[in-house]
Amino acid sequence: MRRIGRDALGGLWLAMRALAARAGLTLALIALTTFAVGVAAAGAMYLRAAGESLLQDRLAATSPSSAGLLVERKVASSAEVARLRQLLGNSPSLATTALTPPVFGLESEGFLTYSRPGDSEGPRARIAAREGLCGHLRLRAGRCPVAGTEGQRMQAAVSPRMARRLGLRPGSRLAATTLRGEPVASGLVVTGIYEPTPADPWWGLRAYVPSPENEAGRDPPIDAVLVDHTALLRELDRSLARSLSVSAERALDPGRVSLSNATALVGAVTQARREAWASAGGTRVESRLPFLVDQAGLDRRALTTPVLLATVQLDAVALLMLLVVARMAADARAGEIALAKLRGASSRQAFLLATYELTVVGLVAFPLALAVGWVGTSALARGQLRPGVPV
Repeated sequence: MRRIGRDALGGLWLAMRALAARAGLTLALIALTTFAVGVAAAGAMYLRAAGESLLQDRLAATSPSSAGLLVERKVASSAEVARLRQLLGNSPSLATTALTPPVFGLESEGFLTYSRPGDSEGPRARIAAREGLCGHLRLRAGRCPVAGTEGQRMQAAVSPRMARRLGLRPGSRLAATTLRGEPVASGLVVTGIYEPTPADPWWGLRAYVPSPENEAGRDPPIDAVLVDHTALLRELDRSLARSLSVSAERALDPGRVSLSNATALVGAVTQARREAWASAGGTRVESRLPFLVDQAGLDRRALTTPVLLATVQLDAVALLMLLVVARMAADARAGEIALAKLRGASSRQAFLLATYELTVVGLVAFPLALAVGWVGTSALARGQLRPGVPV
């Protein structure tokens, strides 16, 4: 054992002296090894970062609501709304922070007709409610509608179009009837006139924005009388011809989506779709996330070939130069080994001389290669990829 230890230390000493004696060749070996390994590492790092960037580009080109999850179904009672809430709340597949908490909304299946008491038919619009309405409703006049007590008129906020058509202001009474002529409760009382805010992402896919009336004077396709969510649930159990549609929207948080969890998110959305359909056949489930992830994957595969070709070409040049320098170092080492044996070095020490040289070069070059590859990839990513993409 002592002899083996002496041979090992002797071989290490000879290797260090040899490397120092031909410092030029040693530095060339380290530099070329660093370059070759660094290029390979940079190629892999760049592909990963580019994949993340392409995924984020796809997600950024779509609204968070479209990329998220929309579940919608027709309901006939508040109990059915509660069952949908329970289904989405207890689904293990949807227990992810990449999807925001669900925002529930209600709206009439068709248009209701609104008029002042005693007047003839007026404009048509949907009646709608959304949880957290008062935190996002921008008012021109009046206040946000609240639930009130049972038996009272339902409080409502109307659009500027409807207020103008019917001459409404806060405190005005409003009658609403379904397409079958059935009255909605005992009528409504206007508490506010709201300003449409389509830029607010909270509205998701339900941004009620009255469009200008056309020359024929027909009602716009998107308009709503907004009421409190709890009040509309109460009314659902009493009338409205059992024709409300409930929706639950979970917007996507792009900052929490990456290549590492995108596939799992797509699987969660697919599982949620199956569960929703199993609970009620008429449920509509929409999400653009599977399509966006697939498109990002195609983009990444299209980028893989040119990146690999560039990496292989650079590595081929570096390896050719490395072979030439390594051959020069081997020739120099042969003379050093012969001289060492003349001075009494054993065959084991001569073998360890070559082994230690390669080990020292590798130990120095590989960490440098990873550092150089990371710095180069980071610089390239800052100029070519989406800001904030991790390398």
